[in-house]
Amino acid sequence: MLWRTLVGSTAVALTISTAGAVVSSAVPAESATAGSAQSGAAPGGPGGKATWTEADKTGFGTARTRRSNVWFTLQRGRTSEVFYPDLATPGVRSLELVVTGGGFTDRESSDMRHRTVRPDPRSLTFREINTDKQGRYRIVETFVTDPRRAALDVRIRFRSLDGGRYRLYALYDPSLANTGMDDSGRTVGHALVASDAAGRVNSALVGRPAFDQMSTGYLGTSDGWSDLKSDQTLDQRYDHAGPGNIVQVGRFHAVTGRGRHQSARLSLGFGTTVAHARTAAHAAVSTAFRTTAGRYARGWHRWLGSLKHVPASAARIRREYDASALVVAAAEDKLHPGAFVASPTAPWVWGDEVPGLSSPSGAYHLVWARDGPTTYAHVKKAADFLADFVDPDTGRHSPFTPQERWENQSGYSPNSIAAEINGLVCAADMARRNGDGASARRWLRIADRWKAHVEKWTVTTNGPLSKHPYFLRLTKNGKPNTGKRYAIGDGGPKAIDQRRVVDPSFLDLVRYGILRPRDRDVRSTLPVIDRKLEVHTPNGPFWHRSSFDGYGETRTGKEWTITDSGTFGTLGRAWPILTDERGEYAVTAGLRAGRYLRAMARASGPGDLLAEQVWDGRPPTGRRCCRLGEGTRSATPLIWTHAALIRLAWTIQRGRPVDQQRVVVHRYLG
Repeated sequence: MLWRTLVGSTAVALTISTAGAVVSSAVPAESATAGSAQSGAAPGGPGGKATWTEADKTGFGTARTRRSNVWFTLQRGRTSEVFYPDLATPGVRSLELVVTGGGFTDRESSDMRHRTVRPDPRSLTFREINTDKQGRYRIVETFVTDPRRAALDVRIRFRSLDGGRYRLYALYDPSLANTGMDDSGRTVGHALVASDAAGRVNSALVGRPAFDQMSTGYLGTSDGWSDLKSDQTLDQRYDHAGPGNIVQVGRFHAVTGRGRHQSARLSLGFGTTVAHARTAAHAAVSTAFRTTAGRYARGWHRWLGSLKHVPASAARIRREYDASALVVAAAEDKLHPGAFVASPTAPWVWGDEVPGLSSPSGAYHLVWARDGPTTYAHVKKAADFLADFVDPDTGRHSPFTPQERWENQSGYSPNSIAAEINGLVCAADMARRNGDGASARRWLRIADRWKAHVEKWTVTTNGPLSKHPYFLRLTKNGKPNTGKRYAIGDGGPKAIDQRRVVDPSFLDLVRYGILRPRDRDVRSTLPVIDRKLEVHTPNGPFWHRSSFDGYGETRTGKEWTITDSGTFGTLGRAWPILTDERGEYAVTAGLRAGRYLRAMARASGPGDLLAEQVWDGRPPTGRRCCRLGEGTRSATPLIWTHAALIRLAWTIQRGRPVDQQRVVVHRYLG
């Protein structure tokens, strides 16, 4: 191939014109690598602090095959976190393009306008269109992973819009094995390779046409971006760097293709050794992109085709329904089938690599235990734990929980008690089927007792929010008519009367079939919830998760961070999953629920991804931050939100909550 034959004695100096022609001249190889000669080790280690990118992703994808255990995310026009070898382990902070021209150096994430599209509604193929803010050029990138190997594959089409002559670079920030402060990297042939400290995770970045200039340095001191910003040329090029927070850069030798668009490829391979990573990268880049992208898309097409037909209730939101199914499927780990993460993101301060808090990245990437081949043995242990639990700090017995649904409060929670009752009744049914009648009878006695007391523990009759009884978020002491005070957390009040704190989660008592939808306390609580927590948006209704919630952006739109009680510096926004749950309640009550499903679908972003939270209208709204009823900078996609949309669609179709267990309904509702 022509581009390879030029690498020897001569090189091509790339320029791109408005007409789309490649303007080049054969020059001595030494001139093509003008500037300082390739030197040895980069100075300035270990480099600046490693962080993860923000959580509001616009793309999330992976091949359907388990042979390709690589997942990618997109954010701000670039590749953000890439995961390998499993979905709990981010290994890349970012991979983006840099464009240089007369007097300027642009990078995708900070200097270009971004637009994300998902060109195939039945695949997780994504496309980014990045345009220079001055209208000088346009870059169109298409992202897939190679179904046959551990590699991310990116097709690039660059177009000059003003006749200017520009150069194109790849800027790569590895954070292998879930940390960015102990990587090492070097140049090997035409590849940029990197390894984590233990050498168990390795990456190789290659271009097509091949890179003709490469460098590995330290973030903020000797990285290629700092060099390019100064004079638009890669003057200082280093063979290797590390361990530390390394950044790698490669300049495309030439751009092939005809017509107005000039084409290039990037392939990022991974492996347990450098050799394996290089093999994956070179094999990926050597395969025609059309072939790889076709295999990738067909894998998702076949999988979607294997599912049940889309519910009639979801026909009007078919695109978002399919997107949600794809995202949920992609969130399953390939090394541990059945294990899912909450989100392929690190929202807000969780991405800041704070030692002891968010470093290495965890939180939303944690994989929780799932059923195994000896299911009943696991269920018995879990049920006995629920039945016998005693909180070591307070000495209180279950159903007191040290961490209720939102993971920042202890107490008697109607939501947690609903889940515990549901779990014990289902466990008892399994016990009978496995010949363990004694456990079944014991667990049912406990579940019945908790059902009989749940309103006594969590419904106030003298609270200040209504003259009628209403469920509380929780009680600290099991006595809802007392003014027991507690700190909300997340910057909320230092000491608030528990009777002033409500949340919509008590509706799980209805969804699980423990209380009837027309239960007196349920019905009298709904107006309180709507008055205190409902948010009306152009997309439909959403709800805050609880009174005085502070888990969200600051008043100026900046990221959430841990703050002391009483500071009120952060504000929790509205949650789409609560729209699902209200819709499921509507179905149980015999009401129409289509508007709740439509509201969730309308809240999706440009890549059809759904966020953890949507903006609630409190300033700043609009261009300065977010639009009312659309995703915030919270975890996007949140797998829970996508799963909830699917669940609501099927709940509407079937006329009852799809995860409602008949054994529970029969026991408590007849």
